[in-house]
Amino acid sequence: MANKLIILLVSKKAGSVDALENMLRGIGYDLVEHKLLAQNGKEHIFTAQKTPETIIVRVSEHWHEELESISAMDIGQRPALIVVSDISDAEMLRLALHSGALDLLTLPLIKDELIKLLGRLGAPKPVAEPREQSRVISFMNTHGGCGSSFLAMNTAHVLASKFQRRVALMDLELQFGTLPFYLDIYPKRGISQALENLDTIDEVAIKGYFTSHASGVDVLSNGVDPGVICKDISPEKVTELIKIVRRAYEFLIIDMPRHLEPMTKFTIMNSSHVVLVMQQSVISMACASKILNCLRHEMGLSENQLFLVINRYDPKASVSIEDIKDTLKITDPLTIASDYDFVSECVNSGTPALTLNANNEVSRSIFNLTSRVSDIPMPELGGGFLKKLASYVVVNGRAG
Repeated sequence: MANKLIILLVSKKAGSVDALENMLRGIGYDLVEHKLLAQNGKEHIFTAQKTPETIIVRVSEHWHEELESISAMDIGQRPALIVVSDISDAEMLRLALHSGALDLLTLPLIKDELIKLLGRLGAPKPVAEPREQSRVISFMNTHGGCGSSFLAMNTAHVLASKFQRRVALMDLELQFGTLPFYLDIYPKRGISQALENLDTIDEVAIKGYFTSHASGVDVLSNGVDPGVICKDISPEKVTELIKIVRRAYEFLIIDMPRHLEPMTKFTIMNSSHVVLVMQQSVISMACASKILNCLRHEMGLSENQLFLVINRYDPKASVSIEDIKDTLKITDPLTIASDYDFVSECVNSGTPALTLNANNEVSRSIFNLTSRVSDIPMPELGGGFLKKLASYVVVNGRAG
């Protein structure tokens, strides 16, 4: 079946994109046009008056001028862009991303990689809305291993896949973050590269540093390469990066490290809601008490901004929900059901809970959590998943 996406192939050498055109037609893209550029390296790839839907640029030795002609355009006029080159060059990658390119592909092309990129371009685009800064929802463990990364990822997944929102998921554990593994994705680039090029990045270019999941969630982490370690990271640069991301998405879900310093303090102070994740143990409750005291009295967060989530909730545990309410001065903490085998399968396979089994108790409680922290009402009840959700006990989850 032919794909209706109009693709413009641009190059300086006749015949240099013939193999690419044949590959495109072979996978169903029949609306392919060409533009042959002059050899002097000064010609604009296209004019602003006639911007194509999608452009694939086969760059030459004049790649700097070719990419500069795109990055000089207004943000709203830039097309969807894929850059193809004989070589992989760090400066070329930087400029391609600044121009709004989805990726820089090196020859020979891998067909599956090209299909994936074009699939993102051909997906239905959400209706444009006024550019307002996104709502930030930050997740933090009260102590190690409580499950904030799992809940942050699944909240982002529900917002994108069920509520159809533009969602960014950001891992602020800059050294040893594992968030990409929860979605079985392996970023080529991320926060380190974005910070290096921060002076040239806007809300269009920033998307080149994200890795997209099939659900629509865009993930920004520090990659999965064990050699990528952030040194001397400037909190000011990270906070500026967050500001840029906020202009590009409706929701920014942040998985934060468990410590309070300038970077995380800025994030918390600019969050619509802060979600503290704990378990039913004396240690977790003691840590939660310290963190809540700091957030309430030192940082001035209101009770409406704070959510406490009891992960792996067991009604028979020695530390009861009433103990937690009394100790932490919480009226109605949210609870996430306990199902070790199900959660382990989600994590080990890199599959979101709703994808693996929407009717599992864990999935239903995550759906409720997402509705509460995003202030998005539950969809109207129907059959299957939502009907079962109606029978689930809904608590408002606010501190107070």
